[in-house]
Amino acid sequence: MDERLRDLERAAATGSVEAEAKLLDGRAKAGELDADLLRLAADLGDPVAQAALGFNTSWTVGSSPLELIFALLHIARYHHQVMARAHAAVGRVIAPRYRKVYSSQIPLEVSVEGITASEEELEAEQQEYVESLDELEAWIVDWVQPPDGDWQGAVDRLCRAAFDQKEASEEDAERVEALMRTEQGPWQLPAGWEAALSLDEVQEAIRRELIPWALGRGDPVRERFFSSSSSST
Repeated sequence: MDERLRDLERAAATGSVEAEAKLLDGRAKAGELDADLLRLAADLGDPVAQAALGFNTSWTVGSSPLELIFALLHIARYHHQVMARAHAAVGRVIAPRYRKVYSSQIPLEVSVEGITASEEELEAEQQEYVESLDELEAWIVDWVQPPDGDWQGAVDRLCRAAFDQKEASEEDAERVEALMRTEQGPWQLPAGWEAALSLDEVQEAIRRELIPWALGRGDPVRERFFSSSSSST
């Protein structure tokens, strides 16, 4: 680290947003911080990153599940891990509430007849969901290169259309949502997730986990992964 960055660090230690913004800008120019991830943090609403780049608007997930898909496509442009990390962040909020999600999946005609999931079934389904999140996060930790395949190509094309040319349609977003539910990548939220949390909670979960990762302040995914690994040994 050069002397200028050390000076910026000392100034930022005072807690001044302006000084912290100068440090982020200095780190980006020095190659210590990915410029796209700095833009991601600013887009997600981090005040220091916004000050560094002059942003004055923040990303939102919208007001419907379909708008959420477009919102995820928007931030997916910044880094190949964004979509997976966003789903892991939201999944960790869903996990302790998963029984409500699973119960919402029971067909109406069945629930009307009084047939509900047993306690053992609810517990097993919740554990299976937690294990799927563990697998997703292990994959993220080991992930070096962006994934190949139709899914990534669809995301790339739709990101350009939806947010550069404003030409993506509702059909496009639904097609990506369908791809997200295939085995091409662990990107899907469980059916019925809306029964467990609000869109505001989805937005907060994504911001809470992606901003520190983007700015190099910490990596919640890696922290959970290695904490789980050490506790199981």
